Amino acid sequence: MGRNLLLQQIERLLVLSLSHQAGGAPPADFKERQQKQADTINKTMLGHLVDRYGTEVLQDAGVEVPEEEGPADWVTFSFRISADAKFVEAMRRDMKLMTDQRNGAYPWLPAKMAA
Repeated sequence: MGRNLLLQQIERLLVLSLSHQAGGAPPADFKERQQKQADTINKTMLGHLVDRYGTEVLQDAGVEVPEEEGPADWVTFSFRISADAKFVEAMRRDMKLMTDQRNGAYPWLPAKMAA
């Protein structure tokens, strides 16, 4: 029971982080678009959350990431976590292991949904 609660909390943290990791819209539409993005991410399975977090948030500090720009009249933002390559790879590996262990805890979970 405790392990499942921990996995649920980690999943919720990933949803919260990815819901607010990046955004952009004209000021008049910003709140609506941000809510739509949060609603979409909230329906995403753990495996996909882990993949997105590993590619969109975690960044190797040695790799230059180009700035993403929106139209001039838009409000845009994003955040990333940069660290050395060893740390980033370890985080990605550990998050994948966590997902695999969670999927193993639910043998009835179809493989298509588990990812």
